[in-house]
Amino acid sequence: MLPKGLKNSLNKIRQISSDIYHQYIPILEDDTDISALAQPVLTVPEVYNEFCNALINRIVYTQIVTKTFNNPLRGLEGNVMPLGFARARNICESC
Repeated sequence: MLPKGLKNSLNKIRQISSDIYHQYIPILEDDTDISALAQPVLTVPEVYNEFCNALINRIVYTQIVTKTFNNPLRGLEGNVMPLGFARARNICESC
């Protein structure tokens, strides 16, 4: 049984792929065995290339969205003070 997020991602890759990919890779359902996807990907070079390209593009897109929209208040952050800075300053000034 595939996790829901993985199943959705793999079906999304299938949705945007070519006819050759559709010919070898079935639509993944809740009861689909992962070998139905793995066997054609590992044996057919065209399917392997398309799967890897789509997977890398999806990973890069996710990283860009995460970096861009992760902290909406980032603009208000200002100068970041390292941990222990104020304490070290107080000790040095008292000497």
